[in-house]
Amino acid sequence: DSAVHVGHYLRCSIADKPVEKYSIAYYCDKQYYDSRENASYLKNYILKNFGFELLTGETSVVNKLENKIVLGKTNLEVSKRFYSEKYDIMDYEIVQQGSNLFIMGGSDWAIRYAIDYLIDNFFSKERSIPRGFSTKGNFSGQQIFPMYGDSEIRIMSNNVWDYNDNTIAWRDYGENCFSLYRFKNMAKAYLAYSPDIISLQELNMRTAISNGMQSEINLFGKQYRYVDRFSSGYAAGCEERNCTPVLYNSETLTLLAAGEKQYPREGNNLQSKSYTWGYFEKKDTGFRFLVFSTHLWWKSDKSRKGSSDIRINQMMILNEKVDELIEMYSCPCFVMGDFNCNITSREFGEFEKLGFKDCHSIAEDYASNECGRFVCNRTRFSYKENAGTYKKNGIDHIMVKNLKNAKVLCYNYVTPNFYGKLSDHAPVYIDVKVY
Repeated sequence: DSAVHVGHYLRCSIADKPVEKYSIAYYCDKQYYDSRENASYLKNYILKNFGFELLTGETSVVNKLENKIVLGKTNLEVSKRFYSEKYDIMDYEIVQQGSNLFIMGGSDWAIRYAIDYLIDNFFSKERSIPRGFSTKGNFSGQQIFPMYGDSEIRIMSNNVWDYNDNTIAWRDYGENCFSLYRFKNMAKAYLAYSPDIISLQELNMRTAISNGMQSEINLFGKQYRYVDRFSSGYAAGCEERNCTPVLYNSETLTLLAAGEKQYPREGNNLQSKSYTWGYFEKKDTGFRFLVFSTHLWWKSDKSRKGSSDIRINQMMILNEKVDELIEMYSCPCFVMGDFNCNITSREFGEFEKLGFKDCHSIAEDYASNECGRFVCNRTRFSYKENAGTYKKNGIDHIMVKNLKNAKVLCYNYVTPNFYGKLSDHAPVYIDVKVY
């Protein structure tokens, strides 16, 4: 928009035809592809900067029209070729052929990236897209979602679904639910946001699986490390599992201290319920803060009596360490992970009584109301996010205690259309401003 002068609308063409002669066709199906949001994004850009509104509809409605900007799949040969070949979720391709401009991608992110490519290189510069134009690319490993406003720290949490096999049901879909396979695309999603901290749950640090996650992230030249490598207990060969590790960006943060603890055996299935903590300093500002990654007992009181009491007991154990470290370091402490309870639950209320604040409720500029969950298990998955809201259905939380010299600006989820086959939990993150 900065290229638009007051009182002046952009002028350019596609294959020698004015942009206003085109319509926008997008493809959707019940399971995966849903280009409506991208179509709306392009339509609104053209309305604001070109001064007219393009006819927009699903490909089945506008497919017979000439001069289309086509988003996603169609039964036309250009589109069929792209979607029949093996493609990555971050692959995109733009092709002008005949009277149409095709914008294709391996995910909704890829199509959005391709639209922005056209805006940056053609529309905003009033350059026409020539007949026969084509380009393609892959943006894996790039940060495409900068921090909100003038935030300086991004903290993310994700339950990655601990499943280390493949199933007949997934093979029938032509997919693979083995963790190391899913981690490839998780890493790309994380790096699109490039958080300073990634709190993980259901990632077993006693197996090669954890190294697989780190390797996939650092494949693109990043330097993420586990705080566990700092922990003397782990380095000494602790036999207990740690399924709540913390990864941090060593290019932006310095790790000053760290530790971990298993919760009591009752309510600790497969030794997966624990906490891991790290004490960090931001390299460019010197700001210091604590983070805790945790995973609380998962059953409801209905399926196992006393389950909420187990979670409360785990919270009390965690809080004891939090208070000890706040007394020692006098800095903000962020606690995040899969709490297995929503904000209206008794146990969440007890956590708040201990002095913790829900980052969703204190986010000053934006807080997503999504539920942050997908259907994803050994028998099936869905690319559509579960129905519901954060208040009623959210069980992944980021809390903070002793917040000072900082404020939370944004609380949001990472929900691209490919994440439904990666985990039953979407990554959640906050952007923090330091002052």
